[in-house]
This record gives sequence, C-alpha cells and structure tokens, in this order.
Amino acid sequence: MNATTTLERPTLERPGIERSPHLETAAAVKAPVHATLDRQDAADRIATEMFEQQPDWVTFFREVLGVEGLVRKLFASPAELAAF
Repeated sequence: MNATTTLERPTLERPGIERSPHLETAAAVKAPVHATLDRQDAADRIATEMFEQQPDWVTFFREVLGVEGLVRKLFASPAELAAF
C-alpha cells in the first residue's frame, strides 16, 4: 500500500459555531494519505481539536460521526468505514 493519494480535509462550517485556527487549518489542508492509519490519526487529531473547543455533544457528534461528518468523509466506502 505505497500508493499515495491526496485526501481533501472536510470543511466543518456550521453557522454560529466558532472554530479554532488549528481546526480550520486541519480541515482546509490537503495532505497525502498513505494508509488507513494515517486517516485514523487525522480523524483522531481533528476530533480532539474540535473537542477542545467544548462544543455541545450534538454538534460534536454531527461534525465527527454524522452523515456528512469528518469520519464519513475520511472513510468514504462502507468497507473503510467498517474497518475504522
């Protein structure tokens, strides 16, 4: 699995929700992805940065695990999502 793909980080824009500069940078940067572990690390890092902003649990869940959330954008196929 040495093939390198470029994964666009999902934007996490929601009206009325403040974003930290770290989360904005993490969400906007395109980074090479070498394996599922890289995407798992990215999901953990971005979710941790968002959690540090202390959003309500509904917002956090929607942005991280929701239908259009971070995890579903990083792991688009059902097999990848199940593996995550």
